[in-house]
Amino acid sequence: MLASEIKQKIQNNAGVLLVILSRAGCQICDDFKFIVSEIQPDHDKYLSVVGIDTADIDGLDIVPHLMYPMNYFYVKNEPRPFIRAGLVHGELLDKELSKFKRVLEGEDPNLVFSG
Repeated sequence: MLASEIKQKIQNNAGVLLVILSRAGCQICDDFKFIVSEIQPDHDKYLSVVGIDTADIDGLDIVPHLMYPMNYFYVKNEPRPFIRAGLVHGELLDKELSKFKRVLEGEDPNLVFSG
């Protein structure tokens, strides 16, 4: 996937866009992608997912986090992504996605994630 295609997906995001930055051969990354695929159907009305292998984008192969995925959650109308590193289990990811949905619906992110 080209960087311009990723940028376009972010700009056209109508809900919550999860961009997973990972590396081929990273078992933790593969485990996380599997967990996402299991959880995604419960959130498919507002969640879309894009996976990016660092080797596929020129220059990203030097990114130092080779052992775990970097996850960028873009929520419509939020100026910056919410960044989460590493692997999280299904139940926790499900709760986190529910919080992103609340932000999407207009709740203050500071209040949503503080308690």
